[in-house]
Amino acid sequence: MRRAHRGFSMIEVLVALLVVAVGALGMLALQGQAMRHSVDANLRSNAVMLAEELLELMRSNRDALFDAAGQLNGESDYFKAENVAFPSQSANCASRNRGGGGAEVARADLHCWRERVERLLPVTPAVLARQFVVCRSGPTETCSSGAGSLVMIRVAWVDERSRLCNDSVCSYVLRAEP
Repeated sequence: MRRAHRGFSMIEVLVALLVVAVGALGMLALQGQAMRHSVDANLRSNAVMLAEELLELMRSNRDALFDAAGQLNGESDYFKAENVAFPSQSANCASRNRGGGGAEVARADLHCWRERVERLLPVTPAVLARQFVVCRSGPTETCSSGAGSLVMIRVAWVDERSRLCNDSVCSYVLRAEP
């Protein structure tokens, strides 16, 4: 009669070790992708918040946004064209008075908003100048100098890891009535 062998053979141990290693590598890859998507979601959330914040600043300063006839002013100090740097402005963003409204408040709002963008999104001076747009817009996703009752705000940031962006620059566009 044969004696029953006790324990595991070397091949059984190696196969079990291989199965555990493949599972662990799969979990590590999944964790890396989850972290990358989490960072991307956080940046996109910040971009949405910043665009809505600027729109609300515009809505609260209607004197700088609309002309005397009540039409959207295409030359508002809130607007910034593509491939144009943000206007230079010195404003104490923590203690400024927005009560008076008008062009000076609009310039200070845009300056302080740009500072928040620089704190919350990974941007470069080139991205700020070329990719950021705040303008009057019509029914399409382009700026319109003559007509259009909408405001378009395009926020951009650099994300070299993202496969969802063009040339490592991601963007979010908000078009809404002011």
